[in-house]
Amino acid sequence: MSSQRVDSRGAGPGAAIDAADVPRSPDESLFRRHFENLPKPAYIWQKVGDDFLLIAHNEAAAAAGGPCSGAAGSARQLSEQLVMRLTECAETQTVLREEIDYPPAPPEPRRLIVTMIPVARDVVVQHSEDITDRHRAEQELRASEARIRALMEANPDMLVRVSRDGDYLDVHIPPGVSKNLPFGPEHFHGHNVAELFEPEFAEAHARYRRKALETGEVQLWQYARMAGGRTRYIDARFHRSGDDEVVVAVTDVTERVDLEREVVNSVERERNMIGHDLHDGLGQLLTGVKLMLEPLKRNLSAADPRDANALSQAVDLLNQAIAQTSELARGLSPVPRDGGCTLANALQQLARRTEEFFNISCCVARSDVADGLNEECSNNLYRIAQEAITNAAKHGKATRVELRCYVRNGRQVLEIEDNGEGMSEPKANARGMGMHIMQYRARAIGGQAVVRCRDGGGVIVSCSCPVPLPGQ
Repeated sequence: MSSQRVDSRGAGPGAAIDAADVPRSPDESLFRRHFENLPKPAYIWQKVGDDFLLIAHNEAAAAAGGPCSGAAGSARQLSEQLVMRLTECAETQTVLREEIDYPPAPPEPRRLIVTMIPVARDVVVQHSEDITDRHRAEQELRASEARIRALMEANPDMLVRVSRDGDYLDVHIPPGVSKNLPFGPEHFHGHNVAELFEPEFAEAHARYRRKALETGEVQLWQYARMAGGRTRYIDARFHRSGDDEVVVAVTDVTERVDLEREVVNSVERERNMIGHDLHDGLGQLLTGVKLMLEPLKRNLSAADPRDANALSQAVDLLNQAIAQTSELARGLSPVPRDGGCTLANALQQLARRTEEFFNISCCVARSDVADGLNEECSNNLYRIAQEAITNAAKHGKATRVELRCYVRNGRQVLEIEDNGEGMSEPKANARGMGMHIMQYRARAIGGQAVVRCRDGGGVIVSCSCPVPLPGQ
């Protein structure tokens, strides 16, 4: 027989009674079969005086040990707390359920769910389920969630979880970020990107989501938005977090961009100052010396041909020095504010020098420049074109470069297209030194430099920046 009975009228704890000696009703037989075949440990306790005696247990209980192990058959032998709980269950005729550690002391207590069911005024059935592994897993999960939550709270960036279709699933917005948003975290939950933002933004967001899901690679989207009365510069990184969702880390890099702009502007101011000094200082001195030597050259031609020839060579060297000084000044200050030069003129000169220096074809196909484009934007766009042409000639082995400059939707656009060897898509998006410099300059004027592969070979470098308002 798989269960045991203890005669509370005189048999000692653990003394088994044969089932044949116990008369059974049909209900009792059904109960005993059910009790014996329970998959979890089960015990039957009977109240005797102020204690409870174990009168039966099933096979699962025998295999688990616990109250069935050794000679323990009294609840008080196990713990006073067990007696108290059994007494409460019997007296109140209420089912009790609780989680306990058994044994209550180390080294390795097991976590149990204990259910006590009163079946008579003096009889209680106890079920025990070992949930130690589940309990440990839940503890580890809670600890992991706490660590992740702490990391998120310490992260100064905005984090959003978005489905493939653009539905916001979860949002974390630090206080420092929320002040620059037109709405709070509650406006994201249950909404779609297309519901909260304009169509152009939603389309770009969807494009980066798709690419992150398709490639499994982190996609970087850099853009600018108006918030809090000024332009904020944003880096958004799209990470695939499931088959149909991405996590987007949104970083406000406005302060960094402002610093980059100050650095670039400082460098450009130094260059312009040196260029102006070369042009207006050294260049003018050399020109003055040349003008003083011209009459002397004419007078010596008749008096002493040999001295006249030496003087003529000196004048030629002065002309070369003046030309080099002018070239250096133009390179340091390609679009001077007070020189009457525009970005269109500077690009034309750059194209001519490119043909001479690299021996390739270079032309300006379009040269539309916004009237309000300031010196800062002009100089940085010029430097971007200069860097792109150098990359095309040196690394892309291009034989033809075409420059296009035009205005679209209130932004000045510059494109440099070449017919070189081109590059793979990963390299096009890589941050080499040349690309880094172009991005650095583009961001300094509120724009972004993008490199894409050209059909048939070669690449197209494009940069657009907002046209500053007068006085900016």
